[in-house]
Amino acid sequence: MPRSIPPIDGYDIAHAWQPARHVSGDYFDILPFTDQQIGFCIADVTGKGMPAALLMSNIQAMVHAFASESLSPSPLCEKVNRSMAPNLPDDKFVTFFYGILDTEHHCFVISNAGHNAPILMRKDGTVIRLEEGGLVLGVFANSRYDQGKIFLEPGDRLVFFPME
Repeated sequence: MPRSIPPIDGYDIAHAWQPARHVSGDYFDILPFTDQQIGFCIADVTGKGMPAALLMSNIQAMVHAFASESLSPSPLCEKVNRSMAPNLPDDKFVTFFYGILDTEHHCFVISNAGHNAPILMRKDGTVIRLEEGGLVLGVFANSRYDQGKIFLEPGDRLVFFPME
């Protein structure tokens, strides 16, 4: 989990986390690439405890190594998936959601690899689930991932949450 959340002009961000045990396979991160381009991800590894936490540390390292403002969410999911799938035990997989927020245009480009779809609650009460993407990570090395784009407006709320 990030030690601190960088201030993002025009946006309020809050987070909370409660592991099932002392360590877990949960992952949430904010990647400030530039003042206008910020990456957001949330992920969860199957299983609990130290084995899940160790696997998630590998995912975090891959995300930090591959992610940039010039690599959109779909190719990032494909790259992380290709890197981890050959080494993952058959009974393990990772759910993963990644998006890049463009704060200048209030555009959020996303790809969801089997994670609980974040909820966009519009100011007018409309609810949208961010589901565009593909399969969980780690099952098929050549999986393809779609991506979507949403525009955020003042008063909108976006909620990310882990798997159970």
